[in-house]
Amino acid sequence: MSKYARVNSLTKRVINVIEADYNFINQLPDYDLWVETSNELTGQEARVGDTYDVDTNSFKSAQPFSSWVFNNNTWEWEPPIPMPAQVNTEVYQWDEEAHQANNSEGWISDE
Repeated sequence: MSKYARVNSLTKRVINVIEADYNFINQLPDYDLWVETSNELTGQEARVGDTYDVDTNSFKSAQPFSSWVFNNNTWEWEPPIPMPAQVNTEVYQWDEEAHQANNSEGWISDE
């Protein structure tokens, strides 16, 4: 059995992921698009809320912030500036407003 993602045919958003046999999928109505999903086939396993890219046959998670860019090699969203090195026990969070105000900033520390 394989995993299949049900993709809304208009928005390309994943609305369901199931484990099923190809014959079961093949008998479903054709108004929705079902895509077999795995790390090997589609870069990453589809999750509800992901977007399906027909051209690259891949699933992308929701963009966390408008300034972040999707890396097609790592299959992850990346910030426009790297996170600072951790010196002690500080925890960094991305602040999109700070980045929009000054594009050399964005990471804020909890300390």
